[in-house]
Amino acid sequence: MSGRVIKSGLVDQYCEVKVWTTADGAPKTDLVYNTSGLAIWYQVGNATPVEVVVAGSPAPATMSAGGAHADWGIYHIAQGRYKIGLADAVVSSAANVTVWIVFADCDSQPCEIDVIGYDKTATAVGASVAGDEMDLINAPNATAVTAIQSGLSTHDAAAVVTALGTGSTLTDLATAASIAALNNVSIAQVGTEVAGRLIAYDPPTKAELDAAVAGLATSAQLPTDFDTLVITDGKIGGIAGTINTFDALDTALDSAHGDGSWEDGGGGGGGTVNVLLAVGIVADRSAGVTLKPIVGETISQSITVYQSDGTTAYDLSGKTLAVIFETFSGVDVAVVSSGNITISGDNSNIVTFAYPSAVTATERTLKVAIRDAAAPLTVYLQGVCSVINAPSVDA
Repeated sequence: MSGRVIKSGLVDQYCEVKVWTTADGAPKTDLVYNTSGLAIWYQVGNATPVEVVVAGSPAPATMSAGGAHADWGIYHIAQGRYKIGLADAVVSSAANVTVWIVFADCDSQPCEIDVIGYDKTATAVGASVAGDEMDLINAPNATAVTAIQSGLSTHDAAAVVTALGTGSTLTDLATAASIAALNNVSIAQVGTEVAGRLIAYDPPTKAELDAAVAGLATSAQLPTDFDTLVITDGKIGGIAGTINTFDALDTALDSAHGDGSWEDGGGGGGGTVNVLLAVGIVADRSAGVTLKPIVGETISQSITVYQSDGTTAYDLSGKTLAVIFETFSGVDVAVVSSGNITISGDNSNIVTFAYPSAVTATERTLKVAIRDAAAPLTVYLQGVCSVINAPSVDA
């Protein structure tokens, strides 16, 4: 998903949307403003999405590279990327704006636009436009400026610190007298100010931290017994007893893991929600299966899914699965739905499906994953699919 940031109220702004064909993922390059069936959609914040359609009101307009801006103008840049001219009203106030293209047998990559109330391109502190971030010029505090200049001229660091706390402008500080005074401030004066603030800082002691933890443990909103804290082989295990100090927590975790491996990232599997311990579901997501179909074939493929030990079957009975193939840039190539997937084997851990023709249409390498269709964030297995041309005898 592409995106950009625009200051609210700017006019004649643009965004870019990428379009490709769903059949083979190839860039769609022939859309123009009056192509029948073309629709530009946009949504401002959580408002009802609006369709800009050919012969509608509003409707897509003609626009070209280097030409004038047009509200909802559109032209093809290259490789399936289209430039779209935004209507001024869409970016008139701070909001999140989404723009995408709809066309038959195609998908598009929406453009997310953050419309903000200040100009992020301003390079000077105290920008000239009222309301911009760090606007110190349009709201001066004469009293503060006078106090700062007086403190600088007399080397009174404390007075300068006090005055800075009440607000100032950089323009009034940038005088010859002020700069000269800064040059004459001694190292001892700076050291005194720094030391005074370091001495004044009172960090919490270990006893105070332990007391804070104990207070959390006795809160009505938190349990006092951490019996479900330790993760062993992907399952929640137990720590008996009440934990109300950092030392007690450290001792309990060392005891549960046996060697203190929880402290340095070693030991058992992680505790990430919805990541199940099947082959390929490890910290390094590059691990997993490698499928090697031949160009043009749509044969059945069977994959056996095991738990992290590589030998214990992962029971998939009753699961609603989906096998997803996509490019490394994140473009979907094909999805095998649950109705075309068979779960078999004595342990219900063999997944069988036929390769869609869109996957084996050409020689390439794709990403593949087996997900839970009912809970899309759950991944049972992932890997790569290398579609290859089988050797043939030259004519």
